[in-house]
Amino acid sequence: MIIRDFEERDKREYIEMSTAFYHSDASMEDGSEEQFVTTFVQVMKKSPYVRGLMIEHNHYIIGYALLGFFWCNGNESITILIDELYIKEEYRGNQYGREFFYWLESNYHLDDYTFTLEVNPRNEKALSFYKKLGYKKSKYIVMEKY
Repeated sequence: MIIRDFEERDKREYIEMSTAFYHSDASMEDGSEEQFVTTFVQVMKKSPYVRGLMIEHNHYIIGYALLGFFWCNGNESITILIDELYIKEEYRGNQYGREFFYWLESNYHLDDYTFTLEVNPRNEKALSFYKKLGYKKSKYIVMEKY
């Protein structure tokens, strides 16, 4: 498995996978192509706050991940938000998600970083998977304004 940064040639494939992500149990929202294009543009600008990753196996793109970065005083570390992790349906169940998290923790050590993610509470498979990886529910409720 290879994990690499987005490249310009990935735009269409990313938009297709992001559309699938937002129409799955992973999301409680619909998302829009405009939103996906905006994200892709920010990733391609090499913003220090977002990183887009393509996940490949045998030269085929099998998924993607979006990471967000911010400082958290409470954790005394840079926090990496695993904003989206998507593995194409035909590749699920082959340990690619687990391999992604192994890669993540190998490249961003827990001594220096904290990891956080959001899960649709109805997505029981994802909840079970993340618990097996050592993730637990936060004490806090996430609130948003946009």
